[in-house]
Amino acid sequence: MEKNSEPSRTRRARRRTEAQLERQNRVFNLHIEGKTHREIKAELGISLETVVSDIRHEAVRRAEENAEVREEQQAVQLARMDSLYRDAAKRFDVPGSSSLPTAAKVLEMRAKLLGLDAPLKVEGALTVLAESLAEDDDRDRPLTE
Repeated sequence: MEKNSEPSRTRRARRRTEAQLERQNRVFNLHIEGKTHREIKAELGISLETVVSDIRHEAVRRAEENAEVREEQQAVQLARMDSLYRDAAKRFDVPGSSSLPTAAKVLEMRAKLLGLDAPLKVEGALTVLAESLAEDDDRDRPLTE
């Protein structure tokens, strides 16, 4: 199979010139301000296709940038929670200490931050169970033997 010699969209987006990136940012900001694509086209003197493309590329760039910031903030919060948990764990054996409920709360907050508290999807498991029951040949036997 022949490899596609054309670079991927992300590679092409990274090769944009400084002027293109500035225009892309300006187009996106005008879009956020509520201007229509046609108004942006008229104001900047660019094609409608360029307006749409610039908005799409800038939205992807900003989403990636925001994801990096969120990951950094999450790492800081996790480090804080780990420190709180270690402090609470040191006092587990101290009579009258409230460290156990504190540790439990920290673990709960940590799970929430990581998304581990989200409900599990069991639809696939139920489908497998239903299929296995449908194929079960014991159903043909009388209930009393």
